[in-house]
Amino acid sequence: MRRTRFFLISAILFRAPFLFGANPDSEECRWDLTELYKTSQDWDQRAKMFLSQVSQLQNFKGRLDNPRALQAALHLYFDLSKDVSRLSSYANNKSNEDQQIAENLERAGEASVLVSKLGAAASFLSPEIISLGANKISELIDENAELKTFEFFLNDTVRLAPHTLGPEAESVLAATGAILSAPESTYEVLRSTEIEWPTIELANHEKIQVTTHNYETLRTSVNREDRKKAYDAYYATLKKYERTMGSVLYSFLLGANFESSSRKYPQSLNGSLSEHNIPEAVFRTLIDETHKGFPALDRYEKLRARMLGITDLKYYDLYTPFLEVKQEYPIEKAKDIVLTSVAPLGDDYVKIMKEILYNRWIDVYNRKGKRDGAYMDGGAYDAHPFILLNHDNALEGTETLTHEAGHAAYAVITKKNQPYHYSDNSLSIDEIASQANELLLQDYLLKNAKTREEKIFLLTTAVERIRQSFFRQVQFSEFELKVHEAVGNGEVISGEKASEIYLDLLKTYYGHDRGVVTIDDAYALEWAQVPHFYYNFYVYQYATSLAAATYFIDQIIEGKPGAQENYLKILRAGASDYPTNILLRAGLDMTSPAPYQALIRRMNSLLDQLDELTAVPATPPVETK
Repeated sequence: MRRTRFFLISAILFRAPFLFGANPDSEECRWDLTELYKTSQDWDQRAKMFLSQVSQLQNFKGRLDNPRALQAALHLYFDLSKDVSRLSSYANNKSNEDQQIAENLERAGEASVLVSKLGAAASFLSPEIISLGANKISELIDENAELKTFEFFLNDTVRLAPHTLGPEAESVLAATGAILSAPESTYEVLRSTEIEWPTIELANHEKIQVTTHNYETLRTSVNREDRKKAYDAYYATLKKYERTMGSVLYSFLLGANFESSSRKYPQSLNGSLSEHNIPEAVFRTLIDETHKGFPALDRYEKLRARMLGITDLKYYDLYTPFLEVKQEYPIEKAKDIVLTSVAPLGDDYVKIMKEILYNRWIDVYNRKGKRDGAYMDGGAYDAHPFILLNHDNALEGTETLTHEAGHAAYAVITKKNQPYHYSDNSLSIDEIASQANELLLQDYLLKNAKTREEKIFLLTTAVERIRQSFFRQVQFSEFELKVHEAVGNGEVISGEKASEIYLDLLKTYYGHDRGVVTIDDAYALEWAQVPHFYYNFYVYQYATSLAAATYFIDQIIEGKPGAQENYLKILRAGASDYPTNILLRAGLDMTSPAPYQALIRRMNSLLDQLDELTAVPATPPVETK
């Protein structure tokens, strides 16, 4: 089943308070969902019609060996899928406008039910297609040329035949879904509601509870003692729950191993990569090349120590800004900057971005009841994408805008070039589109920085993004690999064992034994506050996509012949092939060191500029001792 796309933006290093540069309730600052359905009543009528049509799929059960029946079944299924994606888009976006309105929340719940209804009605499709086999599929396409448009979809379905069980076994495995998802739910309840977080007193005598949210703010404090207090209190609290957290994680790992082994995959990693046919070599090369890039990370952290005036850099020093630059980016200024920054991608791309930015496709400002964060929803195929923001006037707001607009541009371009059933793709491609936009924004801002301090601020922001979006995500991925492989080999993962594995990785990545960053053993509990470990090999795609985006953008900026066209080929391809094949045709082999080496080169280039600018130390934030 095709998923409606929602992309959440994680918090990054620098924050600023919300500034009201415009009326958040003004029409031009709100998206226009009437382009999907004029009224909620129209949505209700379409939802009823959808339900009346879903049962028609059953008319094709047992008949897919007939080319006409197969064609009709696929057309009906994808038409219904397109309908339910549009219904979901409206319902979820309407709900997120104001989560206080019960009617809208209920409608979003109804949309989830509609998706489930379609999944149940279409459950026979994959098993029957698989039973036909590759040769029969080829024969049916020869008999009915109109099936040609579904050829990749059909062959991809057959590809999974060795990992598809019989009807009874598939039914049993499907019934375990709620059981296998229980550890994640337990973890969220424990982390969000059950843990009693401590309160600390800051240097200014303010008392503050070190919740997960406050911890993320406190770790950026310019007062070093406050940072240390927050870290020590936070991880001492997690230590009390180490065994419970370990038990929950182990339950999840057992479930993932059960599912992958039931489908005859050698490890959980292979089962996860199989969805988009990602070669295992992509994952392994990513880790190998990241380790080779440690000298660049060491160089950055040594520069951090020098800039902060610290001789014994600790783990709790890694999120502190080197200096603070007051620079405001109200939404209209942010839009203009974003539009100008993407010029290297060509006139057609700029035209699409202008359409995204200057029409009512974006819900801009924070309001009471509105959902936090940011995302792009491209689920309605016959309509434009929608972007939810909670814009502030900080640099982060402009970065978020270009990130989500990159997703939206990808959705627009794909829909112009692909039928509905090939208009979506994996996270690994979508994130390339957003990261490419961010890299172009970085380059533009650096080129136009007006002061030395502003340029230092922008350079450190860019390097910090590489640390968090690349090195940190690969560290997470390597932890996942180690614990999944251990369980696959029959080992038990306790909380203490998870902490041992995580601590070793922390020390390896941040150069504890290389004399770069001192890692206190207490911070081994960081694994217990990372929800991504319940997503089953998800975060590695953030790292691969940033590396791939860097590879393409650097070639475009350098003016390499065909570089711009190669990048746009990726956006046009949608889901018409596997992600690695799409990138390979654009000139990038993700199993090779090339993209990761490009990223490390960029990081070293940024550090070269920082070294030159900070030969005479800039004034850091106060109180770093």
